[in-house]
Amino acid sequence: RQYGAEPRGGSAAAGGYRQAGSSGGMAAQFAASALEGEGGLREIVIDTETTGLDPHSGHRIVEIAAIELAHHMPTGQKFHCYVNPERDMPDEAFAVHGLTAEFLTGFPPFAAVIDEFLAFIAADPVVIHNAEFDIAFLNAELARLGRPPLAAPAVDTLSIARRRFP
Repeated sequence: RQYGAEPRGGSAAAGGYRQAGSSGGMAAQFAASALEGEGGLREIVIDTETTGLDPHSGHRIVEIAAIELAHHMPTGQKFHCYVNPERDMPDEAFAVHGLTAEFLTGFPPFAAVIDEFLAFIAADPVVIHNAEFDIAFLNAELARLGRPPLAAPAVDTLSIARRRFP
């Protein structure tokens, strides 16, 4: 599904507009074929953009991006969507991602995209920079819909970086 033009250059999925699409060359084909055998390691790298810092203060997700890795190599499979937060866009959040409430009104709300996103990640481990932040937002959105929280194991690259480079 193609959702429209990029409003600026620095979004969660810079350059990708498709949901659950694929692209990639020989490395992607190799990584995808590696998953077909027994014990294939599949991980999903996720990033979100939001209207603010606290989902419990009414802030919402405005963009979700994810790419599939097989044995730590991109397969070319990706998920990307803008999300209508059904609220205003604070200036502070706009300064981070450049998305306006007006731009987002033409996109579906979280409830309309979550099933496709959950199918994309399945139960595989997710890799997220500052996982606590993104998972808190995803789980708050799921709770608004009366759905259970994410069950996928998470790797937080921010905590790894802080341990490696204190």
